[in-house]
Amino acid sequence: MMKSPGTVKDKLVQVVLNLARRSIDEARKVPYLVEQDNVVDILINHPDLYKTLVSEGQLEGNGVAQGKMLVKLDILAEIEEFRSLDRYLAGAWGSSQSKIDLDSVSSHVNSLTKLFLAYHGNMVAIFEREYDHFLGRFRKTLDETEEELQPFLLDDADFEEAQQMAEAYLAEQRFIEAFSVGRLFHPDTIRNLLFQFPDPEYSMVEELIRESPKSEPTYTNLVKFILRASYLSHSLWRDLFVVLLKLVERDPGLYHRQKILELVDQDFVFCCNLLHTTYDQLHSMSAEQRRTAIEAGLCGDFS
Repeated sequence: MMKSPGTVKDKLVQVVLNLARRSIDEARKVPYLVEQDNVVDILINHPDLYKTLVSEGQLEGNGVAQGKMLVKLDILAEIEEFRSLDRYLAGAWGSSQSKIDLDSVSSHVNSLTKLFLAYHGNMVAIFEREYDHFLGRFRKTLDETEEELQPFLLDDADFEEAQQMAEAYLAEQRFIEAFSVGRLFHPDTIRNLLFQFPDPEYSMVEELIRESPKSEPTYTNLVKFILRASYLSHSLWRDLFVVLLKLVERDPGLYHRQKILELVDQDFVFCCNLLHTTYDQLHSMSAEQRRTAIEAGLCGDFS
């Protein structure tokens, strides 16, 4: 393990955190080709938007004449922290005559899933590419001084700096970006090549949830995000809810256990996944039966 002055390690931590911040930001922009009819409609009916797209994107040829405009789609703006699901999930437990449209819900869930997985994969790929590139240059520098690259042991101050970066996103309710910091500043991503984590199972998730505001509406927004992330990520981010439940078990009052049960009940997609059942079967239950099934499901699947 390298026994270099703390300032060297501090600078390396800053480099890695800057790479993480850049990856989180760059991953949100993807090329998107706007076709002719949409280009004309935007030009005529939304001239200010057209100017914005031109300034942020690139025109092919003379734009409208060629019929296509290449712009960059902001994935996170489209995902919107999964808030668009609110209108699709509302009223799930109404009367038999007012069942929700499962096709429209399924279509929207699939769209959000594709966007989120695209963002997550792009973010990790960008970070790993830049991280490996930096390691290559760092190794070359060490070779010139005949030093060997050994991982620096991280300490509490290093973790605090990474957590503060994530908490800055959390304070603005930018949940995807906040938890993405933890995904990148993680043993599986760093791979013990530059840093060694004292705990190989280290995860920033618990610290972020613990430090998150418990006031409303922030806490409700966080819990709803965690529920939706667990299924929209195809379980890649399922650990967020697992950690939340562990914290609830330790302190049901602080983490508003009844509020969490209420929010679980309101998300029928999460309920269907949790209880391995269908919407129709859940819809036929009384509110009390659903609540009992949810509590049993949480103890069984997430304990």
